[in-house]
Amino acid sequence: KRLIEEVYVQKDLKQKAELKQLQAQINPHFLYNSFFALSRRIKRGDMENAEIMADYLGTYFRFLTRNTADVVPLSLEMEHAESYAMVQGARFASRIKVDWETLPKRFEGLLVPRLIVQPLLENAFSHGLEDKEEDGLLRLSYEIRGRSLYIHVEDNGEAKEEQIAALRERLREDYHGEITAISNIHRRLKSYYKGKSGLEAGRSAMGGIRVSIGFEEEIWNEQPVDSR
Repeated sequence: KRLIEEVYVQKDLKQKAELKQLQAQINPHFLYNSFFALSRRIKRGDMENAEIMADYLGTYFRFLTRNTADVVPLSLEMEHAESYAMVQGARFASRIKVDWETLPKRFEGLLVPRLIVQPLLENAFSHGLEDKEEDGLLRLSYEIRGRSLYIHVEDNGEAKEEQIAALRERLREDYHGEITAISNIHRRLKSYYKGKSGLEAGRSAMGGIRVSIGFEEEIWNEQPVDSR
């Protein structure tokens, strides 16, 4: 019994360490470039958009610095992810559009591990859309498929088959390679929901990569998801 308890304690500590690792991976270039873009808007007198961008930046960093809980309502997780997407969308407005679907109200209170969506967006901006000089598109949407809820993050980049294969490899149960943000999130979801959640990766209908978070219906029934 003592050995089993020690294993669970070590597993919990490992998961918390992985979450802290994700928090520590804030790209300093995102911070510098965001404030530079904000400064440019102020200098040219675009105060309305400067205020909007400043609000998104405040929301983004407030979530990272003030909320220390390992688990948060999905509404907060998506608010944080949206703030990141909109700041990036403002920075790259000349070549990338962000299409953001509203979270259905019935799922606002669903408790999820922190930082499961923003790293997927970062991956799409950094890899899927980095070479798009125009007409780039990042889309976040929701789908109820069969007995599961999916959050889809996809882009219209020009992903090669080997890139998709590499992503899928990181999501294999027996994967023992480098721990990236993708594999980190997948492992935390699998652990927290006891195998009833995780990531899927594949080709987007838009041409790029689609990474999806799946929640089996049983998860919805195990906790209240209607925040009203």
